[in-house]
Amino acid sequence: MSARPCTSEKRADPSAPRSRRPAPAALDRDATLSAASAVSRGDERAEVLQIRVDVLTARYRIDGGPSVIVKLWNRPGWRGWLRRATRSAPFSRESIALRRLGDLNGPAPRLLGSFLLDRRSHRHTEALVIEDLGPARDAFDVVAELAGDRADAALADVDDALARLTADMLDAGIVDDDHRLTNMIRPADGRWYRIDFEHARCMRSPARPRRRRGIMLGRLMGTYVFAVQPRLELADRFFERVRGLAGGDRRVRAAASEIVAGMLEQQVRTNNVRTTYELPW
Repeated sequence: MSARPCTSEKRADPSAPRSRRPAPAALDRDATLSAASAVSRGDERAEVLQIRVDVLTARYRIDGGPSVIVKLWNRPGWRGWLRRATRSAPFSRESIALRRLGDLNGPAPRLLGSFLLDRRSHRHTEALVIEDLGPARDAFDVVAELAGDRADAALADVDDALARLTADMLDAGIVDDDHRLTNMIRPADGRWYRIDFEHARCMRSPARPRRRRGIMLGRLMGTYVFAVQPRLELADRFFERVRGLAGGDRRVRAAASEIVAGMLEQQVRTNNVRTTYELPW
């Protein structure tokens, strides 16, 4: 099923709404566009957070305003245009997912602006300006630390929060092939947020993309196993919190199991670490 804008239905469980968090400082279009342009042109005030061949993520403080996260892609030519037109570009997928979760006060930073940049005067073609949540730890590090310290009660609280975050995404109609612990962060406000939605798809019905739903759950469980190994009983405990998200569908279960098996095989090839684990359906 192709990615498309989600409909505006309300949360699946209105009796348990997510508490409303304060909105970020209001920024006009000129301010956010100026920030995106400055980072793309190499402004020395930009703090580069991540750089790949054609993607740059940086923190940038707007003059007289807050710091923001600027994410840039360089996808020139007709292929880039076609992917944007069909909403299959990473830029498109991330902006759609952020808008959707923002509308629902979901577990993600707010999208402050999205722009197509003139390639003649910038190094990039696409830009998102996103709320800066500040310094944060990712879930992989938190889970690994708590498992190593045998702080199982504290880890159970984290498990509950990560399971809820995943359910919130699915309730919003968002499936994501890259739903890893490293893409979940906890900043100073103590909440958990999902970031990096380049692989996300926003569906009319979250129950329909069965294989992608399974991939999403498998990626989550695979990274959790990596974080807690060799204490695999903790993976079983976390699995009990998320198994219901499979909805009892055999295709979802098969896809999730396939992903976990593949990740464990890759761990042997790349790190020579062998762990045996099967999802306890």
